[in-house]
Amino acid sequence: MSRTGRIFIVTGPSGVGKTTVARGLLKRVPNLARLVTYTTRGSRKGEVEGRDYHFIGKEEFDKKVAAQEFFEHAQVYNEWYGNSKRDLDALLQSDKDVLMVIDIQGAKAIQAKLPQAISIFLQAESPQSLVRRLKRRGKMAPEDESRRVVQAREEMEQAKYCTHTVTAPEGKIEETVLAVLKIIRP
Repeated sequence: MSRTGRIFIVTGPSGVGKTTVARGLLKRVPNLARLVTYTTRGSRKGEVEGRDYHFIGKEEFDKKVAAQEFFEHAQVYNEWYGNSKRDLDALLQSDKDVLMVIDIQGAKAIQAKLPQAISIFLQAESPQSLVRRLKRRGKMAPEDESRRVVQAREEMEQAKYCTHTVTAPEGKIEETVLAVLKIIRP
């Protein structure tokens, strides 16, 4: 795999605002391109195919795994996510810096393979704030909500594995985007 551009990973617990922060970064940094992740989960309100994710079925996902098309892949909350080797290489070959928006499990896997990747962990200002954010996301079965809250708290303890940690205060996206910009464009 070519490594011409830089790789930035935005990670953190579910509900912390990774996707929203990524959109803000992409608007401000012309040479930054998002590596779009493949997933078996359905799209959420406002998500766009090819911009937010590549939404595919489990059978197609399994074929890509068997063909070794993914740089990394993992199961998260009973759905599968994977990042394409070919897509990553194409972005790097085009002299673009690459932005990856992934969970901490994927971030750790990528950093093990590409130690030069710069990982930025977004953390909520408190566990209570994170719980509020998760609840606002939409209807979830009580058992799903409980599992996500426990998982999110565990994920917040994973910040130590990242290059940088940025607190993402609830309702202050612009502040968070600017803090991450200082890392991307020092």
